[in-house]
Amino acid sequence: FEAEYTDTCFSLFCEADSKTSGIVHIVASKMLDLEYLCEKLDPWERNDLPRAAWISNVKDIAQSYERGNHIVMGTKLKAFNEEISPAAKRQRKSRESTPSSKDPVMSSSLVQVISALKNPLIELEERIYSIIGLEKAVDEVDDANDNLSVGSSQQNEISDEQKALEKAEKIQFAWKKKINSLKFIPTKRASAIREVLISAILIARKGNLEDVLLDLRSALNLHRPGAAGRARQMALSVLEKYGGFDVVENGDELLEDEDTIMDSDDEKDDDEPLENISYLCGEAMMLVGCLEGDNNADRVDWRDAVNDCKIISRFAALVSGLVSRAMPNLQKLSNDRNTLTKALKYWEAGTKTRKSRSQKNKKEKYNSTTEIWTSTNQTDEFVLGKVEGYPWWPARVCVAKDPKTVAILHSVGRVLISFIGEQHLHVVKRDEEIRPFAEMEDKQENIEDYPTDVIKKLRETTAMARRIIRGKNAPSDEEKNFIEEKKSSI
Repeated sequence: FEAEYTDTCFSLFCEADSKTSGIVHIVASKMLDLEYLCEKLDPWERNDLPRAAWISNVKDIAQSYERGNHIVMGTKLKAFNEEISPAAKRQRKSRESTPSSKDPVMSSSLVQVISALKNPLIELEERIYSIIGLEKAVDEVDDANDNLSVGSSQQNEISDEQKALEKAEKIQFAWKKKINSLKFIPTKRASAIREVLISAILIARKGNLEDVLLDLRSALNLHRPGAAGRARQMALSVLEKYGGFDVVENGDELLEDEDTIMDSDDEKDDDEPLENISYLCGEAMMLVGCLEGDNNADRVDWRDAVNDCKIISRFAALVSGLVSRAMPNLQKLSNDRNTLTKALKYWEAGTKTRKSRSQKNKKEKYNSTTEIWTSTNQTDEFVLGKVEGYPWWPARVCVAKDPKTVAILHSVGRVLISFIGEQHLHVVKRDEEIRPFAEMEDKQENIEDYPTDVIKKLRETTAMARRIIRGKNAPSDEEKNFIEEKKSSI
Protein backbone atom coordinates (compact mmCIF):
# COMPACT_ATOMS: atom_id res chain seq x y z
CA PHE A 1 0.00 0.00 0.00
CA GLU A 2 1.33 3.43 -0.93
CA ALA A 3 -0.27 6.57 0.49
CA GLU A 4 -1.44 9.10 -2.05
CA TYR A 5 -0.30 12.65 -1.41
CA THR A 6 -3.88 13.86 -1.73
CA ASP A 7 -5.10 11.69 1.14
CA THR A 8 -6.34 13.58 4.21
CA CYS A 9 -4.40 11.34 6.57
CA PHE A 10 -1.19 11.93 4.63
CA SER A 11 -1.37 15.66 5.35
CA LEU A 12 -0.75 14.86 9.02
CA PHE A 13 2.85 13.94 8.15
CA CYS A 14 5.65 16.32 7.19
CA GLU A 15 6.78 15.82 3.60
CA ALA A 16 10.44 16.42 2.81
CA ASP A 17 9.65 18.74 -0.12
CA SER A 18 6.62 20.52 1.33
CA LYS A 19 6.29 23.48 3.65
CA THR A 20 2.55 23.07 4.15
CA SER A 21 2.10 19.61 5.62
CA GLY A 22 2.13 17.99 9.04
CA ILE A 23 -0.11 18.19 12.08
CA VAL A 24 1.90 21.09 13.54
CA HIS A 25 1.33 23.07 10.35
CA ILE A 26 -2.41 22.29 10.50
CA VAL A 27 -2.62 23.50 14.11
CA ALA A 28 -0.65 26.68 13.34
CA SER A 29 -2.81 27.36 10.26
CA LYS A 30 -5.99 27.12 12.33
CA MET A 31 -4.58 29.63 14.80
CA LEU A 32 -3.51 32.02 12.03
CA ASP A 33 -6.94 31.76 10.34
CA LEU A 34 -8.62 32.80 13.58
CA GLU A 35 -6.17 35.66 14.06
CA TYR A 36 -6.88 36.88 10.51
CA LEU A 37 -10.61 37.03 11.27
CA CYS A 38 -9.87 38.93 14.48
CA GLU A 39 -7.75 41.44 12.59
CA LYS A 40 -10.52 42.09 10.06
CA LEU A 41 -12.94 42.85 12.90
CA ASP A 42 -10.70 44.66 15.37
CA PRO A 43 -7.15 45.66 14.30
CA TRP A 44 -4.18 44.80 16.53
CA GLU A 45 -3.67 47.29 19.38
CA ARG A 46 -0.94 45.72 21.53
CA ASN A 47 2.08 47.92 22.18
CA ASP A 48 4.30 45.26 23.70
CA LEU A 49 4.36 43.04 20.59
CA PRO A 50 3.76 43.89 16.89
CA ARG A 51 1.24 41.74 15.05
CA ALA A 52 3.85 40.75 12.46
CA ALA A 53 6.07 39.39 15.24
CA TRP A 54 3.21 37.31 16.69
CA ILE A 55 2.42 35.80 13.27
CA SER A 56 6.08 35.20 12.49
CA ASN A 57 6.54 33.45 15.82
CA VAL A 58 3.70 31.00 15.14
CA LYS A 59 4.95 30.30 11.60
CA ASP A 60 8.55 29.82 12.73
CA ILE A 61 7.53 27.36 15.44
CA ALA A 62 5.69 25.20 12.91
CA GLN A 63 8.38 25.42 10.23
CA SER A 64 11.21 24.62 12.65
CA TYR A 65 9.54 21.32 13.46
CA GLU A 66 8.60 20.49 9.87
CA ARG A 67 12.10 21.10 8.50
CA GLY A 68 13.73 18.76 10.96
CA ASN A 69 11.06 16.07 11.23
CA HIS A 70 9.80 15.33 7.73
CA ILE A 71 8.66 11.84 6.82
CA VAL A 72 9.25 10.24 3.42
CA MET A 73 6.73 7.59 2.41
CA GLY A 74 5.99 5.33 -0.54
CA THR A 75 8.06 5.46 -3.74
CA LYS A 76 9.96 8.56 -2.61
CA LEU A 77 11.62 6.67 0.25
CA LYS A 78 14.13 4.77 -1.91
CA ALA A 79 15.15 7.87 -3.88
CA PHE A 80 15.49 9.84 -0.66
CA ASN A 81 17.82 7.24 0.89
CA GLU A 82 19.95 7.04 -2.26
CA GLU A 83 20.55 10.79 -2.16
CA ILE A 84 22.11 10.61 1.29
CA SER A 85 25.71 9.42 1.56
CA PRO A 86 26.69 6.89 4.27
CA ALA A 87 28.66 9.57 6.12
CA ALA A 88 25.64 11.90 6.05
CA LYS A 89 23.43 9.12 7.36
CA ARG A 90 25.80 8.47 10.29
CA GLN A 91 25.95 12.19 11.03
CA ARG A 92 22.16 12.45 10.85
CA LYS A 93 21.70 9.58 13.30
CA SER A 94 24.25 11.11 15.65
CA ARG A 95 22.47 14.46 15.60
CA GLU A 96 19.06 12.84 16.13
CA SER A 97 20.31 10.94 19.19
CA THR A 98 22.03 14.02 20.70
CA PRO A 99 20.25 17.14 19.43
CA SER A 100 22.13 20.38 19.86
CA SER A 101 20.49 23.40 21.41
CA LYS A 102 22.28 25.48 18.76
CA ASP A 103 20.50 23.62 15.97
CA PRO A 104 16.95 25.06 15.73
CA VAL A 105 15.93 22.49 13.13
CA MET A 106 16.81 19.31 14.96
CA SER A 107 16.10 20.56 18.52
CA SER A 108 12.40 21.34 17.88
CA SER A 109 10.72 18.28 19.31
CA LEU A 110 6.95 18.04 19.59
CA VAL A 111 7.13 18.81 23.30
CA GLN A 112 9.08 22.00 22.55
CA VAL A 113 6.67 22.95 19.77
CA ILE A 114 3.64 22.50 22.03
CA SER A 115 5.32 24.50 24.79
CA ALA A 116 6.11 27.33 22.36
CA LEU A 117 2.56 27.44 20.94
CA LYS A 118 0.77 27.50 24.31
CA ASN A 119 1.20 31.22 24.98
CA PRO A 120 0.13 32.33 21.45
CA LEU A 121 -2.97 30.12 21.74
CA ILE A 122 -3.94 31.59 25.13
CA GLU A 123 -3.32 35.13 23.80
CA LEU A 124 -5.53 34.37 20.80
CA GLU A 125 -8.35 33.16 23.05
CA GLU A 126 -8.03 36.32 25.16
CA ARG A 127 -8.26 38.50 22.04
CA ILE A 128 -11.40 36.75 20.82
CA TYR A 129 -12.85 36.91 24.34
CA SER A 130 -12.46 40.69 24.23
CA ILE A 131 -13.71 41.17 20.66
CA ILE A 132 -17.00 39.31 21.16
CA GLY A 133 -17.75 41.37 24.28
CA LEU A 134 -17.48 38.72 26.97
CA GLU A 135 -14.58 40.49 28.70
CA LYS A 136 -16.63 43.67 29.02
CA ALA A 137 -19.65 41.84 30.42
CA VAL A 138 -17.61 39.87 32.98
CA ASP A 139 -15.65 42.96 34.04
CA GLU A 140 -18.90 44.79 34.79
CA VAL A 141 -20.14 41.92 36.92
CA ASP A 142 -16.80 41.88 38.76
CA ASP A 143 -16.92 45.67 39.29
CA ALA A 144 -20.41 45.37 40.73
CA ASN A 145 -19.35 42.57 43.06
CA ASP A 146 -16.32 44.56 44.22
CA ASN A 147 -18.58 47.39 45.33
CA LEU A 148 -21.14 45.55 47.41
CA SER A 149 -22.27 47.80 50.23
CA VAL A 150 -23.39 46.89 53.72
CA GLY A 151 -25.03 50.25 54.31
CA SER A 152 -28.68 50.63 55.29
CA SER A 153 -29.52 51.84 51.77
CA GLN A 154 -28.46 48.47 50.36
CA GLN A 155 -30.49 46.15 52.54
CA ASN A 156 -32.15 44.70 49.47
CA GLU A 157 -28.72 43.51 48.24
CA ILE A 158 -28.00 41.86 51.58
CA SER A 159 -31.40 40.24 51.42
CA ASP A 160 -30.61 38.87 47.97
CA GLU A 161 -27.33 37.43 49.24
CA GLN A 162 -29.12 35.80 52.16
CA LYS A 163 -31.65 34.29 49.79
CA ALA A 164 -28.84 32.94 47.64
CA LEU A 165 -27.22 31.29 50.68
CA GLU A 166 -30.53 29.76 51.73
CA LYS A 167 -31.10 28.47 48.21
CA ALA A 168 -27.61 26.90 48.11
CA GLU A 169 -28.33 25.15 51.42
CA LYS A 170 -31.61 23.80 50.10
CA ILE A 171 -29.98 22.52 46.93
CA GLN A 172 -27.27 20.73 48.92
CA PHE A 173 -29.96 19.11 51.02
CA ALA A 174 -32.02 18.20 47.94
CA TRP A 175 -29.39 16.27 45.96
CA LYS A 176 -28.12 14.51 49.07
CA LYS A 177 -31.63 13.41 49.99
CA LYS A 178 -32.09 12.02 46.48
CA ILE A 179 -28.86 10.01 46.58
CA ASN A 180 -29.52 8.86 50.14
CA SER A 181 -32.77 7.27 48.92
CA LEU A 182 -30.65 4.81 46.91
CA LYS A 183 -29.93 3.00 50.19
CA PHE A 184 -33.52 1.81 50.16
CA ILE A 185 -33.73 0.89 46.45
CA PRO A 186 -32.70 -2.68 45.53
CA THR A 187 -29.93 -3.02 42.93
CA LYS A 188 -32.24 -4.93 40.59
CA ARG A 189 -34.43 -1.81 40.16
CA ALA A 190 -32.05 -0.33 37.57
CA SER A 191 -34.56 2.11 36.09
CA ALA A 192 -35.42 3.56 39.50
CA ILE A 193 -31.72 4.04 40.30
CA ARG A 194 -31.19 5.82 37.00
CA GLU A 195 -34.13 8.17 37.66
CA VAL A 196 -32.72 9.07 41.07
CA LEU A 197 -29.29 9.79 39.59
CA ILE A 198 -30.74 11.98 36.85
CA SER A 199 -32.87 13.92 39.34
CA ALA A 200 -29.82 14.54 41.55
CA ILE A 201 -27.80 15.65 38.50
CA LEU A 202 -30.49 18.15 37.50
CA ILE A 203 -30.57 19.57 41.03
CA ALA A 204 -26.75 19.85 41.13
CA ARG A 205 -26.78 21.57 37.73
CA LYS A 206 -29.43 24.02 38.92
CA GLY A 207 -27.22 24.95 41.84
CA ASN A 208 -24.00 25.15 39.77
CA LEU A 209 -22.38 22.48 41.93
CA GLU A 210 -19.75 21.64 39.33
CA ASP A 211 -17.73 19.12 41.38
CA VAL A 212 -20.85 17.27 42.50
CA LEU A 213 -22.12 17.34 38.93
CA LEU A 214 -19.00 15.69 37.54
CA ASP A 215 -18.98 13.00 40.24
CA LEU A 216 -22.65 12.16 39.75
CA ARG A 217 -22.19 12.00 35.98
CA SER A 218 -19.35 9.54 36.51
CA ALA A 219 -21.71 7.40 38.57
CA LEU A 220 -24.37 7.60 35.86
CA ASN A 221 -21.82 6.49 33.27
CA LEU A 222 -21.49 3.20 35.15
CA HIS A 223 -25.22 2.51 34.92
CA ARG A 224 -26.25 -0.32 32.64
CA PRO A 225 -29.75 -1.74 32.05
CA GLY A 226 -30.14 -4.61 34.45
CA ALA A 227 -26.78 -3.85 36.09
CA ALA A 228 -26.99 -0.76 38.27
CA GLY A 229 -24.99 -1.97 41.25
CA ARG A 230 -21.76 -0.15 40.40
CA ALA A 231 -23.60 3.11 39.63
CA ARG A 232 -25.51 2.87 42.92
CA GLN A 233 -22.34 2.14 44.89
CA MET A 234 -20.43 5.03 43.35
CA ALA A 235 -23.32 7.47 43.91
CA LEU A 236 -23.41 6.56 47.60
CA SER A 237 -19.64 7.04 47.81
CA VAL A 238 -20.11 10.51 46.27
CA LEU A 239 -22.62 11.26 49.01
CA GLU A 240 -20.07 10.29 51.67
CA LYS A 241 -17.39 12.33 49.90
CA TYR A 242 -19.46 15.47 50.44
CA GLY A 243 -20.28 14.88 54.08
CA GLY A 244 -23.05 12.29 53.90
CA PHE A 245 -26.69 12.92 54.68
CA ASP A 246 -28.03 13.48 58.18
CA VAL A 247 -31.76 13.04 58.60
CA VAL A 248 -32.46 15.95 60.92
CA GLU A 249 -35.70 16.79 62.62
CA ASN A 250 -37.98 18.91 60.41
CA GLY A 251 -35.55 18.34 57.55
CA ASP A 252 -38.40 18.47 55.07
CA GLU A 253 -39.07 22.07 56.10
CA LEU A 254 -35.56 22.95 54.95
CA LEU A 255 -36.10 21.25 51.65
CA GLU A 256 -39.73 22.29 51.20
CA ASP A 257 -40.24 20.34 47.97
CA GLU A 258 -38.28 19.54 44.84
CA ASP A 259 -40.47 21.73 42.65
CA THR A 260 -39.48 24.73 44.79
CA ILE A 261 -35.81 23.92 44.24
CA MET A 262 -36.17 23.51 40.51
CA ASP A 263 -38.51 26.49 39.99
CA SER A 264 -37.22 28.90 42.65
CA ASP A 265 -36.87 32.64 42.10
CA ASP A 266 -39.88 32.63 39.77
CA GLU A 267 -38.04 30.56 37.18
CA LYS A 268 -40.62 28.51 35.35
CA ASP A 269 -38.40 27.00 32.71
CA ASP A 270 -38.92 23.32 32.05
CA ASP A 271 -36.11 20.99 33.06
CA GLU A 272 -33.68 20.25 30.28
CA PRO A 273 -34.32 17.04 28.39
CA LEU A 274 -32.55 14.03 29.79
CA GLU A 275 -30.77 13.63 26.45
CA ASN A 276 -28.84 16.86 27.16
CA ILE A 277 -26.96 15.26 30.04
CA SER A 278 -23.37 14.83 28.88
CA TYR A 279 -21.73 11.44 29.25
CA LEU A 280 -18.32 12.82 28.31
CA CYS A 281 -15.49 12.60 30.80
CA GLY A 282 -14.26 15.80 32.44
CA GLU A 283 -11.11 15.85 30.29
CA ALA A 284 -13.21 15.87 27.10
CA MET A 285 -15.52 18.60 28.43
CA MET A 286 -12.55 20.93 28.96
CA LEU A 287 -11.78 20.92 25.23
CA VAL A 288 -14.63 23.35 24.56
CA GLY A 289 -14.51 25.29 27.84
CA CYS A 290 -12.93 28.34 26.19
CA LEU A 291 -14.63 31.73 25.79
CA GLU A 292 -18.07 31.58 27.47
CA GLY A 293 -17.74 27.89 28.40
CA ASP A 294 -20.77 26.03 29.75
CA ASN A 295 -22.02 24.27 32.87
CA ASN A 296 -19.45 21.52 32.41
CA ALA A 297 -16.24 23.53 31.93
CA ASP A 298 -15.20 27.18 31.69
CA ARG A 299 -12.27 29.07 30.22
CA VAL A 300 -10.19 28.59 33.38
CA ASP A 301 -10.46 24.82 32.86
CA TRP A 302 -9.55 25.27 29.19
CA ARG A 303 -6.50 27.42 29.98
CA ASP A 304 -5.33 24.91 32.60
CA ALA A 305 -5.71 22.14 30.02
CA VAL A 306 -3.61 24.14 27.53
CA ASN A 307 -0.87 24.81 30.07
CA ASP A 308 -0.78 21.14 31.16
CA CYS A 309 -0.84 19.75 27.61
CA LYS A 310 2.15 17.69 26.45
CA ILE A 311 0.66 15.68 23.57
CA ILE A 312 0.19 17.12 20.08
CA SER A 313 -3.14 15.35 19.48
CA ARG A 314 -4.59 16.84 22.66
CA PHE A 315 -3.19 20.27 21.81
CA ALA A 316 -4.79 20.01 18.37
CA ALA A 317 -8.10 19.11 20.04
CA LEU A 318 -7.86 22.21 22.27
CA VAL A 319 -7.21 24.38 19.20
CA SER A 320 -10.18 22.77 17.43
CA GLY A 321 -12.33 23.47 20.49
CA LEU A 322 -11.43 27.16 20.29
CA VAL A 323 -12.14 27.21 16.55
CA SER A 324 -15.54 25.57 17.01
CA ARG A 325 -16.47 28.12 19.69
CA ALA A 326 -14.95 31.22 18.13
CA MET A 327 -15.68 30.87 14.42
CA PRO A 328 -19.51 31.20 14.63
CA ASN A 329 -19.16 34.20 16.98
CA LEU A 330 -16.66 36.00 14.76
CA GLN A 331 -18.65 35.30 11.60
CA LYS A 332 -21.80 36.65 13.27
CA LEU A 333 -19.97 39.82 14.30
CA SER A 334 -18.85 40.25 10.69
CA ASN A 335 -22.45 39.91 9.50
CA ASP A 336 -23.68 42.30 12.20
CA ARG A 337 -21.07 44.87 11.16
CA ASN A 338 -22.32 44.66 7.58
CA THR A 339 -25.84 45.20 8.93
CA LEU A 340 -24.70 48.34 10.74
CA THR A 341 -23.15 49.65 7.52
CA LYS A 342 -26.44 49.12 5.68
CA ALA A 343 -28.41 50.72 8.54
CA LEU A 344 -26.19 53.82 8.54
CA LYS A 345 -26.70 54.24 4.77
CA TYR A 346 -30.45 53.79 5.25
CA TRP A 347 -30.61 56.43 7.99
CA GLU A 348 -28.40 58.81 6.02
CA ALA A 349 -30.70 58.55 3.04
CA GLY A 350 -33.69 59.21 5.32
CA THR A 351 -32.22 62.47 6.61
CA LYS A 352 -31.78 63.80 3.07
CA THR A 353 -35.39 63.28 1.96
CA ARG A 354 -38.60 64.70 3.34
CA LYS A 355 -40.95 62.07 4.69
CA SER A 356 -44.70 62.08 4.24
CA ARG A 357 -47.01 61.46 7.20
CA SER A 358 -47.54 57.83 6.14
CA GLN A 359 -43.77 57.28 5.90
CA LYS A 360 -43.24 58.72 9.39
CA ASN A 361 -45.76 56.28 10.86
CA LYS A 362 -44.22 53.34 8.98
CA LYS A 363 -41.98 51.05 11.02
CA GLU A 364 -38.33 51.61 10.22
CA LYS A 365 -36.36 48.91 8.45
CA TYR A 366 -33.58 49.21 11.05
CA ASN A 367 -34.27 50.06 14.70
CA SER A 368 -33.04 49.43 18.23
CA THR A 369 -33.69 45.68 17.97
CA THR A 370 -31.48 45.30 14.89
CA GLU A 371 -28.45 43.14 15.65
CA ILE A 372 -25.42 45.29 14.87
CA TRP A 373 -21.74 45.38 15.80
CA THR A 374 -18.66 47.51 15.48
CA SER A 375 -15.46 47.73 17.46
CA THR A 376 -16.02 50.19 20.29
CA ASN A 377 -14.54 51.79 23.38
CA GLN A 378 -16.64 52.01 26.52
CA THR A 379 -17.34 55.28 28.26
CA ASP A 380 -18.29 55.94 31.88
CA GLU A 381 -21.56 57.55 30.80
CA PHE A 382 -24.35 55.49 32.36
CA VAL A 383 -27.80 55.94 30.84
CA LEU A 384 -31.17 54.28 30.47
CA GLY A 385 -31.69 52.83 27.01
CA LYS A 386 -35.01 51.96 25.39
CA VAL A 387 -34.90 48.93 23.13
CA GLU A 388 -38.17 47.82 21.58
CA GLY A 389 -39.75 45.03 23.61
CA TYR A 390 -37.93 45.95 26.84
CA PRO A 391 -38.45 48.56 29.57
CA TRP A 392 -35.95 51.37 30.06
CA TRP A 393 -32.74 49.48 30.81
CA PRO A 394 -29.43 50.48 32.51
CA ALA A 395 -26.73 50.81 29.86
CA ARG A 396 -23.42 52.44 29.01
CA VAL A 397 -22.70 54.66 26.05
CA CYS A 398 -20.10 53.22 23.68
CA VAL A 399 -18.01 55.04 21.08
CA ALA A 400 -17.04 53.39 17.80
CA LYS A 401 -13.30 53.17 17.12
CA ASP A 402 -13.85 54.04 13.45
CA PRO A 403 -14.04 57.87 13.10
CA LYS A 404 -16.26 57.59 10.00
CA THR A 405 -18.82 55.51 11.91
CA VAL A 406 -18.76 58.06 14.76
CA ALA A 407 -19.46 60.91 12.35
CA ILE A 408 -22.35 59.14 10.60
CA LEU A 409 -23.96 58.09 13.89
CA HIS A 410 -23.84 61.70 15.06
CA SER A 411 -25.32 62.99 11.81
CA VAL A 412 -28.27 60.56 11.93
CA GLY A 413 -28.91 61.16 15.66
CA ARG A 414 -28.03 57.66 16.88
CA VAL A 415 -25.96 56.42 19.83
CA LEU A 416 -24.35 53.05 20.53
CA ILE A 417 -25.10 51.52 23.93
CA SER A 418 -24.54 48.20 25.65
CA PHE A 419 -26.71 46.89 28.47
CA ILE A 420 -24.90 46.53 31.80
CA GLY A 421 -23.52 43.01 32.23
CA GLU A 422 -24.22 42.01 28.62
CA GLN A 423 -21.97 41.71 25.58
CA HIS A 424 -24.24 42.92 22.77
CA LEU A 425 -24.52 46.39 21.24
CA HIS A 426 -27.68 48.35 20.43
CA VAL A 427 -28.05 51.51 18.37
CA VAL A 428 -30.74 53.88 19.68
CA LYS A 429 -32.09 57.34 18.88
CA ARG A 430 -30.21 60.01 20.83
CA ASP A 431 -33.24 62.22 21.52
CA GLU A 432 -35.89 59.56 22.11
CA GLU A 433 -34.38 56.31 23.33
CA ILE A 434 -31.82 57.29 25.96
CA ARG A 435 -32.16 59.30 29.15
CA PRO A 436 -29.94 59.93 32.20
CA PHE A 437 -29.57 57.02 34.60
CA ALA A 438 -30.61 59.32 37.46
CA GLU A 439 -34.17 59.24 36.08
CA MET A 440 -34.46 55.52 36.82
CA GLU A 441 -36.92 55.99 39.67
CA ASP A 442 -38.55 59.21 38.48
CA LYS A 443 -39.79 58.33 35.00
CA GLN A 444 -39.83 54.56 34.86
CA GLU A 445 -42.80 53.14 33.02
CA ASN A 446 -45.14 50.55 34.45
CA ILE A 447 -43.02 47.41 34.28
CA GLU A 448 -45.70 45.09 35.59
CA ASP A 449 -46.83 44.46 32.01
CA TYR A 450 -43.54 42.71 31.23
CA PRO A 451 -42.80 39.02 31.91
CA THR A 452 -41.63 38.08 35.39
CA ASP A 453 -38.16 37.06 34.24
CA VAL A 454 -37.66 40.44 32.51
CA ILE A 455 -38.69 42.32 35.68
CA LYS A 456 -36.35 40.23 37.79
CA LYS A 457 -33.45 40.76 35.37
CA LEU A 458 -34.12 44.52 35.29
CA ARG A 459 -33.92 44.76 39.08
CA GLU A 460 -30.68 42.79 39.15
CA THR A 461 -29.14 44.92 36.41
CA THR A 462 -30.23 48.15 38.08
CA ALA A 463 -28.61 47.11 41.36
CA MET A 464 -25.47 46.13 39.43
CA ALA A 465 -25.32 49.49 37.66
CA ARG A 466 -25.67 51.38 40.96
CA ARG A 467 -22.81 49.42 42.51
CA ILE A 468 -20.56 50.10 39.50
CA ILE A 469 -21.36 53.83 39.61
CA ARG A 470 -20.77 53.90 43.36
CA GLY A 471 -17.38 52.25 42.86
CA LYS A 472 -16.34 54.75 40.17
CA ASN A 473 -17.41 57.69 42.34
CA ALA A 474 -15.63 56.34 45.42
CA PRO A 475 -12.43 58.18 46.43
CA SER A 476 -9.12 56.57 45.58
CA ASP A 477 -6.73 55.30 48.26
CA GLU A 478 -4.66 58.50 47.96
CA GLU A 479 -7.78 60.63 48.41
CA LYS A 480 -8.81 58.57 51.43
CA ASN A 481 -5.39 59.03 53.03
CA PHE A 482 -5.55 62.77 52.35
CA ILE A 483 -8.99 63.00 54.00
CA GLU A 484 -7.78 61.04 57.03
CA GLU A 485 -4.77 63.33 57.39
CA LYS A 486 -7.04 66.36 57.18
CA LYS A 487 -9.30 64.97 59.90
CA SER A 488 -6.40 64.15 62.21
CA SER A 489 -4.88 67.63 61.81
CA ILE A 490 -8.13 69.37 62.79
